Amino acid sequence: MTTETSRFPFGMTLKRSRNLLIAAPPLVIGLLIFRNGVDIPFLDEWDGTAPLFEKMMAGTLGFADFFAQHNEHRILFPRLIAFGLGRLTHWNVRAELFVIWFLALVCLFNIRELTWRSGQKNSNFWLLFSSSVLLFSPLSFENFLWGFQIGFLLPLACLTACIWVATYVRHPLNFVFAILLCTICTFSIASGLTSWLLTTPLLALGQARSTSPKKWWAVWICSFLFEVIVYFYSYEKPAHHPSLSWSLGHPISGVEYVLAFLGSPFSYGTKLPPLSLGLGMGGLLVLLLLIAVTYVWRSRDDRDLVANVLPWLMLAMVALSTAILTMIGRSEFGAAQAQTSRYVTFAVMLPIALLALAPAVRSHWTRSFSARGQLAIKAASFLLLSSFILMACLSFVAELPVWSAFRQTRLYAKALVSFINVVPEPEAVTKRVFPSDGRVQTAANALNRFGYLRPTLLQSSLVRNVADPASSGSASFGEFQMIEGKPGQVELAGQAFLPDKAGPADAVLITYDNADGEPVICAIASIGIPREAKLRVAWDSSALPARWKRLLPLDRLPRGQQCLLKAWSYDAEAARAYRLQGSATVTR
Repeated sequence: MTTETSRFPFGMTLKRSRNLLIAAPPLVIGLLIFRNGVDIPFLDEWDGTAPLFEKMMAGTLGFADFFAQHNEHRILFPRLIAFGLGRLTHWNVRAELFVIWFLALVCLFNIRELTWRSGQKNSNFWLLFSSSVLLFSPLSFENFLWGFQIGFLLPLACLTACIWVATYVRHPLNFVFAILLCTICTFSIASGLTSWLLTTPLLALGQARSTSPKKWWAVWICSFLFEVIVYFYSYEKPAHHPSLSWSLGHPISGVEYVLAFLGSPFSYGTKLPPLSLGLGMGGLLVLLLLIAVTYVWRSRDDRDLVANVLPWLMLAMVALSTAILTMIGRSEFGAAQAQTSRYVTFAVMLPIALLALAPAVRSHWTRSFSARGQLAIKAASFLLLSSFILMACLSFVAELPVWSAFRQTRLYAKALVSFINVVPEPEAVTKRVFPSDGRVQTAANALNRFGYLRPTLLQSSLVRNVADPASSGSASFGEFQMIEGKPGQVELAGQAFLPDKAGPADAVLITYDNADGEPVICAIASIGIPREAKLRVAWDSSALPARWKRLLPLDRLPRGQQCLLKAWSYDAEAARAYRLQGSATVTR
């Protein structure tokens, strides 16, 4: 009695500790989203989501607008979610970021269900903890800080759910739910069509356990064919995308792309080139998958083994099929593009699947081994696993500083949008906001009229509309100086801070005094982004660089007038400017 009583608190403490460890990565990412998320549309949101609100305001919004093709995708369901959420929040993009975080949690829940239902209870904690670290890796900062990525996480959440639902939910509910989930996948992302192919073997596995009639297979096949027809109705290949046949003529480049894609979760945090490291780690992952598939195929007469590992093999195929499809459409951009942050969430499905496949295959293979042989195999497996754990941890830590730097670029984009009507910066807008500055200006003005942009667009270039009345050129906000004059332009530089935020300014406003002595904004400069940010910037914004530099074309100044130039530290979220110390005089 005494022994049992003493063990119980320890068991509860151990369980709670494990649950806290599993919950730690989602909590870290949630905190990073809260700290670094910026309420400003970005890239595809300007032509993929914003038109929905524009047409709603014009009274012309219809179902066809939600179903319309976007690049190679039909993003019906992501658009429905973004639109509904936008109506509730006046399109606060930060709300979409937490929806993405929730969808990643759904993926983790699905892996938990798959773990328990497939007989992986002995390795339950390590599998879930590793999955948590990989799914909620800072490497995926693009997915977690870009509201448009609902279109990536929604189909992934549905597909991971489909794997355990199709296999373990009783017939015919498994068919019903699988059709619904695959439909969401299909009309969320182009690769969603593969969900039907990946789910079919799992439904067959579930059907083998049932004596139910076969009519549901006809429903399944007809549903798939119908959705393929609907998907490709009036489909047009995006003009700006590479040729789909390019990879056929460059097979080596195609293989490199796939390996770099799959190895991207383990490519950072060392002094080795990320691309070379990604190719090596991706190749090792593919080799391990091939070994597992070969062994399972040779042991296919063991129905219990096949039933336990088939769902995990399909999870691995989620990563592999996505890598191949992405390669077909993107390989001409080069293998380095395969390591884009937004692909990491798909790529991690392969190592997660291998974490379940490896123990199952190893235990089945070593049943007839001696105790010494089994120990040797376990030791080799541990060493291999340790290398992946080390690389995952290094990548996890190495990408933490990127979040703050990413926030800084978004805040500069927010400043550009705020002044788009009065201080045009077309080159900066096309680089930092969206490739077409005209599209941004049209959408921004429409959104602004209905209160869907915060702060509202500025309607005057006079700095007094945003200047802090008490600001008179304090060194606490930074300093401004003219470096040198060049033909047709002048080089300006300095430092800019926001003391209240304990960090660098979001942007720097350059002004000249007009004939009435009022400063007029003529340019918007960005703060320099560090090439190698220190880990400290993940929690301390003051560690970010505050230096700025700008080449100011003289044609932005009044002709034949001696202009007094000043610079202002700008807070893009509060729409408030503070004058920097220093000034310069220039004559055009």
